[in-house]
Amino acid sequence: MDGFIIGITGKIGRLLAQELLAQGDTVHGLVRRDEQRTDLAAQGIHALVGDPPNCR
Repeated sequence: MDGFIIGITGKIGRLLAQELLAQGDTVHGLVRRDEQRTDLAAQGIHALVGDPPNCR
């Protein structure tokens, strides 16, 4: 399964990503900073950098 998690760097998002990866699923997520994308890529997570409107 392919999953996309908004808020993947938060506590719940990280736990969900770990569970999906453990099941062999492909995980994608949305992050705000490029360094977060790099950290997640090292874990096998495909992240996109962006800042959803009205988040602040």
